[in-house]
Amino acid sequence: MTELDMNPQTLPADAQALYREMAARRSEKGEAFGGPYLALLNHPELARRIEELGFFLKFDGALPRTVYQFIVLTVARATGEFGEPVPRSRNSDRAGGLIINADDWGRDRKNTEKAFECVLRGTVSSVSSMVFMEDSERAAALAQERGIDAGLHLNVTTPFSAPGCPPRLAQRQADLARYLSCHRLAQAVFHPGLIRAFEYVVSAQLDEFRRLYGAEPDRIDGHHHMHLCANVLLKGLLPRGTLVRRNF
Repeated sequence: MTELDMNPQTLPADAQALYREMAARRSEKGEAFGGPYLALLNHPELARRIEELGFFLKFDGALPRTVYQFIVLTVARATGEFGEPVPRSRNSDRAGGLIINADDWGRDRKNTEKAFECVLRGTVSSVSSMVFMEDSERAAALAQERGIDAGLHLNVTTPFSAPGCPPRLAQRQADLARYLSCHRLAQAVFHPGLIRAFEYVVSAQLDEFRRLYGAEPDRIDGHHHMHLCANVLLKGLLPRGTLVRRNF
């Protein structure tokens, strides 16, 4: 099988000129340039046309960014393709660009302890914390004591199990879980009747994370990936500037 050259410095002069042009254009938008385009540059005219379409859809289209991202994620899930890799957390001092993450930190003692074993062995680089769960308080204290990089594992599907969870919050979360589990495509459908419930449940978890960890979550993913459901994305409920896992 023929391998396409992925190094722009070894491509023909016309391809190198196109690479510099497209990279500069992306840089003006604060975006890096790479991925499939480096291989496509082996056919400069094809690369140019694909980039023109992609650039227009991403930067010059009329759709709001939240709607654009939701469409990208929906298509990615339908086709089995993954979204963009998640960059490493701001708080991580390890080199590299890959997060190997353990979910369900704090869900219960068993899950926390299994994840902690992985942290001690160096097989994971971070954890995603569930709040309002039975082991949330202890898990947060353990993460802070051991300097474990922890993000928020947003949960709108599994019942809150912490003894001190406010009854109203537990009920609103149950309403969301009931809706999201009613059909496999429910998460892709915006529900206007649940706007306030989503806002309340997401906001409460962000506040609880701040209380437990004494800081903003710099990474967010979701239990059953529901942080990417329509009501969360289209209403912009995740804080700006937070690293968000962008695939299902």
